[in-house]
Amino acid sequence: MNIRLIKNADMTKVATVYAESFNEVEEERVWDKESAKLYMMHWFKKQPDLFLVAEHGNEIAGVVVGEIAPGPNGKMLTEVELCVSNKFRKQGIAKSLLSKIILDSQEKYQIVEVSFLAKSSAQYPIGWYKKIGMKDSPWVFMSGDSRIVLNNLKNDS
Repeated sequence: MNIRLIKNADMTKVATVYAESFNEVEEERVWDKESAKLYMMHWFKKQPDLFLVAEHGNEIAGVVVGEIAPGPNGKMLTEVELCVSNKFRKQGIAKSLLSKIILDSQEKYQIVEVSFLAKSSAQYPIGWYKKIGMKDSPWVFMSGDSRIVLNNLKNDS
C-alpha cells in the first residue's frame, strides 16, 4: 500500500470510495457518485496539500482530507473526512491515513489539535476514535434541510 497526495485524475475513483463508505452509515442522506465527486473536488480546491489517498495496486483503497483552522490553543486539523473502501477494511489503512495526515499537519502547520465528525449512532468508527485518544465533545453537530429551516425561521415569532 502506498499513501500519496491525490491527483485530479483520481477524483472519480475517490468519489466512488467516498459514496460507498458513507452510504453504509448514512441512511437519511445518500451520496451518488456525482455529488460525492463534487464534494471531493471542493476539498481538492480547499486543502490539496492535505488530501491523501491510499492505493493498493491501481485501486484507491482509502481517502483522508482535512483543513487547517485557527483554534484557541493553536492551529487545528479539523473537519477530517476519512473513509476506506469496503474491500480494504480491517487492513490498517484508516490508521495509516490518519497517522500520515496528522504528521503532515504537525510538520507543515504545527497543529496542536485534531477534530472530526462521526455519526454518533455508529459503533464504528466511534469506538475506534475513542481507542486512539479522541474524546467526546460538548459540541453537537446539527444539520437540516435548508428549505425547512428557512420556512421555520419565517414562521418563528
